[in-house]
This record gives sequence, structure tokens and C-alpha cells, in this order.
Amino acid sequence: MNPKTIAESFYTNLGKYDLQNARRLRLAACAQLGRTGSLKAKAKDMGDKKLPPEKIKLVEDEALIREKLAEKLALYSTNVDKAIATREQMDVEKKKKKP
Repeated sequence: MNPKTIAESFYTNLGKYDLQNARRLRLAACAQLGRTGSLKAKAKDMGDKKLPPEKIKLVEDEALIREKLAEKLALYSTNVDKAIATREQMDVEKKKKKP
């Protein structure tokens, strides 16, 4: 096979893989946000039941940690999307320059 064709095929597959990873990061961020909401509701319910403040604090702390994780995952996803878009634009410009 032509080495140029092999390289182009590899690059295309690599881009698809990056896109799938960005989607996985987005799904993970959504899952963490869902868990955060659940933990906040649990903390509120625990407060209504007059449970010890230490236990409520533990649940609230876990919710905060998961919320921060969700923000980081969303940021990574956004950055991967931007990188893919930038790379696609560079490819288009590169093809325009070829004679």
C-alpha cells in the first residue's frame, strides 16, 4: 500500500478516537453531575431527619468533590473538541495550499 494512504487512514481513525473520548468525557461529567444532585438531595433529607451534622457534612463534601470532578471532565471534553476543530481547519487549509 501507499504510505501516504496508510498515514491518512491512521490520522482519520485517530481523530475518530479523539472524538469518541470527548463524548465519553461528556458522559462522565453528566454522570458526576447527576450523582452530585443525588448527594445534595440525600444531605437535605438527612438534615430533615435530624441526623448528626458530621454525617451530613461527609455527604456534602462528597457532592462538592464530584461537582469539581464534573467541571474538570467538561473542561477536558471542551478542549478536546476545540483541538479537533482546530486540526480539521488546519487540514482544510493544508489541502487548499497543495497544487
